[in-house]
Amino acid sequence: MKTCTIQGCERKHQAKGYCGSHYNQILKPNRHRKEAVACDWCGTTCYKEPSRHNKYQHVYCTLQCRDTHRTALSRLQAGPPLNFLGYWFNCEHCGSEFHTKAINGKYCSTPCSSRAHARARVKTQTEDEWLAFNRKCMECGQAYRHKRQNRLHCSDRCRDIAADKRGAVLHRGWIRDGIRKAIYERDGYVCWICNKLCDTSVDPQTHNDAPTLDHIIPRSKGGTHEESNLKTAHRICNSLRGDGGVEVLF
Repeated sequence: MKTCTIQGCERKHQAKGYCGSHYNQILKPNRHRKEAVACDWCGTTCYKEPSRHNKYQHVYCTLQCRDTHRTALSRLQAGPPLNFLGYWFNCEHCGSEFHTKAINGKYCSTPCSSRAHARARVKTQTEDEWLAFNRKCMECGQAYRHKRQNRLHCSDRCRDIAADKRGAVLHRGWIRDGIRKAIYERDGYVCWICNKLCDTSVDPQTHNDAPTLDHIIPRSKGGTHEESNLKTAHRICNSLRGDGGVEVLF
Protein backbone atom coordinates (compact mmCIF):
# COMPACT_ATOMS: atom_id res chain seq x y z
CA MET A 1 0.00 0.00 0.00
CA LYS A 2 1.29 3.41 -0.92
CA THR A 3 1.69 5.64 2.10
CA CYS A 4 2.21 9.33 2.83
CA THR A 5 5.66 10.66 1.89
CA ILE A 6 6.03 12.65 5.14
CA GLN A 7 8.62 10.98 7.35
CA GLY A 8 7.06 9.01 10.17
CA CYS A 9 3.53 9.11 8.65
CA GLU A 10 2.19 5.71 7.65
CA ARG A 11 -1.33 6.81 6.67
CA LYS A 12 -2.71 5.93 3.27
CA HIS A 13 -1.70 8.14 0.38
CA GLN A 14 -4.50 10.42 -0.92
CA ALA A 15 -3.02 12.90 -3.40
CA LYS A 16 0.14 14.74 -4.32
CA GLY A 17 2.19 12.27 -2.22
CA TYR A 18 0.38 13.14 1.01
CA CYS A 19 -2.29 11.63 3.21
CA GLY A 20 -5.50 13.57 3.74
CA SER A 21 -4.31 15.41 6.86
CA HIS A 22 -0.90 16.46 5.48
CA TYR A 23 -2.48 17.40 2.13
CA ASN A 24 -4.72 19.94 3.87
CA GLN A 25 -1.94 21.19 6.18
CA ILE A 26 0.58 21.76 3.38
CA LEU A 27 -1.42 22.49 0.21
CA LYS A 28 -4.79 23.76 1.60
CA PRO A 29 -3.93 25.47 4.90
CA ASN A 30 -7.09 27.69 4.83
CA ARG A 31 -9.61 24.96 4.05
CA HIS A 32 -10.71 24.53 7.67
CA ARG A 33 -10.00 28.00 8.97
CA LYS A 34 -12.58 29.43 11.34
CA GLU A 35 -14.26 32.80 11.07
CA ALA A 36 -16.37 34.92 13.39
CA VAL A 37 -20.14 34.37 13.07
CA ALA A 38 -23.16 35.29 15.20
CA CYS A 39 -25.10 32.62 17.05
CA ASP A 40 -28.54 32.24 15.48
CA TRP A 41 -30.19 32.18 18.91
CA CYS A 42 -28.38 34.56 21.30
CA GLY A 43 -26.30 36.56 18.81
CA THR A 44 -23.01 35.92 20.60
CA THR A 45 -19.92 35.94 18.38
CA CYS A 46 -18.39 32.51 17.93
CA TYR A 47 -15.90 30.93 15.54
CA LYS A 48 -17.05 28.30 13.09
CA GLU A 49 -15.90 26.87 9.80
CA PRO A 50 -17.40 28.75 6.81
CA SER A 51 -18.64 25.48 5.33
CA ARG A 52 -21.05 25.03 8.25
CA HIS A 53 -23.26 27.83 6.85
CA ASN A 54 -23.79 25.80 3.70
CA LYS A 55 -24.19 22.48 5.48
CA TYR A 56 -26.47 23.54 8.34
CA GLN A 57 -29.47 25.87 8.43
CA HIS A 58 -28.45 27.41 11.76
CA VAL A 59 -25.16 27.94 13.61
CA TYR A 60 -24.98 28.10 17.41
CA CYS A 61 -22.33 29.01 19.93
CA THR A 62 -23.28 26.23 22.38
CA LEU A 63 -25.41 23.10 22.52
CA GLN A 64 -27.72 24.90 24.97
CA CYS A 65 -28.48 27.62 22.40
CA ARG A 66 -29.11 24.94 19.79
CA ASP A 67 -31.58 23.06 21.98
CA THR A 68 -33.38 26.24 23.12
CA HIS A 69 -33.79 27.47 19.56
CA ARG A 70 -35.08 24.11 18.33
CA THR A 71 -37.65 24.02 21.15
CA ALA A 72 -38.88 27.52 20.27
CA LEU A 73 -39.22 26.60 16.59
CA SER A 74 -41.16 23.45 17.46
CA ARG A 75 -43.62 25.41 19.59
CA LEU A 76 -44.10 28.00 16.86
CA GLN A 77 -44.81 25.34 14.26
CA ALA A 78 -47.21 23.51 16.60
CA GLY A 79 -49.30 26.66 17.07
CA PRO A 80 -50.45 28.49 20.20
CA PRO A 81 -51.62 26.58 23.29
CA LEU A 82 -55.31 26.17 24.08
CA ASN A 83 -55.26 28.98 26.66
CA PHE A 84 -53.49 31.41 24.29
CA LEU A 85 -55.05 34.90 24.53
CA GLY A 86 -53.65 36.36 21.32
CA TYR A 87 -51.85 39.59 20.41
CA TRP A 88 -52.65 43.30 20.32
CA PHE A 89 -51.75 45.39 17.27
CA ASN A 90 -52.44 48.85 15.88
CA CYS A 91 -54.28 48.79 12.54
CA GLU A 92 -51.97 49.96 9.76
CA HIS A 93 -54.89 51.72 8.04
CA CYS A 94 -56.98 53.45 10.70
CA GLY A 95 -54.58 53.21 13.66
CA SER A 96 -57.09 51.66 16.07
CA GLU A 97 -55.96 48.94 18.45
CA PHE A 98 -57.28 45.45 17.81
CA HIS A 99 -56.88 41.93 19.16
CA THR A 100 -56.09 38.84 17.11
CA LYS A 101 -54.53 35.41 17.50
CA ALA A 102 -52.54 35.86 14.28
CA ILE A 103 -48.88 36.64 14.87
CA ASN A 104 -48.70 38.95 11.82
CA GLY A 105 -51.89 41.01 12.25
CA LYS A 106 -52.00 44.23 10.20
CA TYR A 107 -55.61 45.38 9.87
CA CYS A 108 -58.46 45.48 12.36
CA SER A 109 -61.18 44.52 9.85
CA THR A 110 -61.85 43.46 6.28
CA PRO A 111 -62.92 47.01 5.20
CA CYS A 112 -59.63 48.44 6.49
CA SER A 113 -57.70 45.74 4.66
CA SER A 114 -59.60 46.42 1.42
CA ARG A 115 -59.10 50.19 1.65
CA ALA A 116 -55.40 49.81 2.38
CA HIS A 117 -54.85 47.52 -0.59
CA ALA A 118 -56.93 49.79 -2.85
CA ARG A 119 -54.86 52.80 -1.79
CA ALA A 120 -51.66 50.87 -2.49
CA ARG A 121 -52.89 49.98 -5.98
CA VAL A 122 -53.72 53.62 -6.73
CA LYS A 123 -50.26 54.75 -5.60
CA THR A 124 -48.49 52.22 -7.79
CA GLN A 125 -50.69 52.81 -10.82
CA THR A 126 -48.91 54.99 -13.37
CA GLU A 127 -50.52 57.72 -15.43
CA ASP A 128 -50.04 55.70 -18.62
CA GLU A 129 -51.90 52.77 -17.09
CA TRP A 130 -54.77 55.05 -16.04
CA LEU A 131 -55.03 56.66 -19.46
CA ALA A 132 -55.00 53.20 -21.03
CA PHE A 133 -58.43 52.68 -19.48
CA ASN A 134 -59.94 55.31 -21.82
CA ARG A 135 -62.10 53.73 -24.50
CA LYS A 136 -65.28 54.08 -26.58
CA CYS A 137 -68.60 52.57 -25.63
CA MET A 138 -69.37 49.52 -27.74
CA GLU A 139 -73.04 50.55 -27.92
CA CYS A 140 -73.24 54.35 -28.33
CA GLY A 141 -69.63 55.18 -29.26
CA GLN A 142 -69.24 57.76 -26.49
CA ALA A 143 -65.76 58.12 -24.97
CA TYR A 144 -65.51 57.16 -21.31
CA ARG A 145 -63.01 56.05 -18.70
CA HIS A 146 -63.37 53.16 -16.28
CA LYS A 147 -61.02 51.48 -13.83
CA ARG A 148 -61.87 48.00 -15.12
CA GLN A 149 -60.14 46.97 -18.32
CA ASN A 150 -62.91 44.55 -19.30
CA ARG A 151 -65.64 47.19 -19.16
CA LEU A 152 -67.22 47.54 -22.63
CA HIS A 153 -69.99 50.10 -22.11
CA CYS A 154 -70.15 53.64 -20.71
CA SER A 155 -73.21 52.95 -18.56
CA ASP A 156 -75.46 50.18 -17.29
CA ARG A 157 -78.14 51.35 -19.72
CA CYS A 158 -75.86 50.81 -22.75
CA ARG A 159 -74.84 47.48 -21.30
CA ASP A 160 -78.48 46.42 -20.99
CA ILE A 161 -79.32 47.60 -24.52
CA ALA A 162 -76.41 45.59 -25.90
CA ALA A 163 -77.54 42.57 -23.90
CA ASP A 164 -81.05 42.95 -25.31
CA LYS A 165 -79.72 42.99 -28.85
CA ARG A 166 -77.53 40.00 -28.18
CA GLY A 167 -80.42 38.17 -26.54
CA ALA A 168 -82.71 39.00 -29.45
CA VAL A 169 -80.27 37.36 -31.82
CA LEU A 170 -79.76 34.32 -29.62
CA HIS A 171 -83.33 33.84 -28.46
CA ARG A 172 -85.36 35.38 -31.34
CA GLY A 173 -87.18 38.08 -29.42
CA TRP A 174 -85.84 38.14 -25.89
CA ILE A 175 -86.12 41.57 -24.22
CA ARG A 176 -84.72 42.33 -20.78
CA ASP A 177 -87.33 42.66 -18.02
CA GLY A 178 -85.98 46.05 -17.00
CA ILE A 179 -86.39 47.43 -20.53
CA ARG A 180 -89.84 45.88 -20.80
CA LYS A 181 -91.02 47.48 -17.56
CA ALA A 182 -89.54 50.86 -18.54
CA ILE A 183 -91.56 50.89 -21.78
CA TYR A 184 -94.73 49.91 -19.92
CA GLU A 185 -94.22 52.82 -17.53
CA ARG A 186 -93.39 55.17 -20.40
CA ASP A 187 -96.73 54.34 -22.03
CA GLY A 188 -98.63 54.40 -18.74
CA TYR A 189 -99.66 50.76 -19.30
CA VAL A 190 -102.10 51.99 -21.98
CA CYS A 191 -102.54 49.82 -25.07
CA TRP A 192 -101.51 51.83 -28.14
CA ILE A 193 -103.95 49.86 -30.33
CA CYS A 194 -107.23 50.25 -28.41
CA ASN A 195 -106.20 53.07 -26.01
CA LYS A 196 -107.44 51.11 -22.98
CA LEU A 197 -105.54 50.37 -19.78
CA CYS A 198 -103.80 47.00 -19.47
CA ASP A 199 -104.37 44.83 -16.40
CA THR A 200 -101.15 44.21 -14.44
CA SER A 201 -102.78 41.91 -11.88
CA VAL A 202 -103.54 39.06 -14.29
CA ASP A 203 -101.29 36.27 -15.56
CA PRO A 204 -98.98 37.93 -18.13
CA GLN A 205 -98.52 34.66 -20.00
CA THR A 206 -102.16 33.74 -20.63
CA HIS A 207 -104.64 36.56 -19.93
CA ASN A 208 -105.89 38.63 -22.87
CA ASP A 209 -105.75 41.94 -20.93
CA ALA A 210 -102.13 41.48 -19.78
CA PRO A 211 -99.58 44.00 -21.13
CA THR A 212 -97.15 42.94 -23.86
CA LEU A 213 -94.65 44.71 -26.10
CA ASP A 214 -95.76 45.20 -29.68
CA HIS A 215 -93.38 46.05 -32.53
CA ILE A 216 -94.67 49.05 -34.49
CA ILE A 217 -92.76 47.80 -37.51
CA PRO A 218 -93.10 44.01 -37.24
CA ARG A 219 -89.99 41.89 -36.98
CA SER A 220 -91.04 40.08 -40.16
CA LYS A 221 -90.80 43.41 -42.01
CA GLY A 222 -87.42 44.45 -40.66
CA GLY A 223 -88.46 45.92 -37.31
CA THR A 224 -85.95 45.96 -34.46
CA HIS A 225 -86.04 45.75 -30.67
CA GLU A 226 -85.19 49.44 -30.32
CA GLU A 227 -87.32 51.21 -27.72
CA SER A 228 -88.63 53.58 -30.38
CA ASN A 229 -90.12 50.57 -32.19
CA LEU A 230 -91.82 49.12 -29.11
CA LYS A 231 -95.15 50.07 -27.56
CA THR A 232 -97.43 48.65 -24.90
CA ALA A 233 -100.37 46.55 -26.11
CA HIS A 234 -102.91 44.10 -24.71
CA ARG A 235 -101.96 40.50 -25.35
CA ILE A 236 -105.16 39.99 -27.36
CA CYS A 237 -104.66 43.20 -29.38
CA ASN A 238 -101.07 42.28 -30.13
CA SER A 239 -102.11 38.79 -31.22
CA LEU A 240 -104.97 39.95 -33.47
CA ARG A 241 -102.86 42.64 -35.12
CA GLY A 242 -100.12 40.18 -36.07
CA ASP A 243 -97.80 41.79 -38.62
CA GLY A 244 -100.53 43.98 -40.10
CA GLY A 245 -101.49 47.57 -39.34
CA VAL A 246 -103.86 48.84 -36.69
CA GLU A 247 -106.54 49.27 -39.34
CA VAL A 248 -106.92 45.48 -39.67
CA LEU A 249 -108.64 45.43 -36.26
CA PHE A 250 -111.28 48.03 -37.03
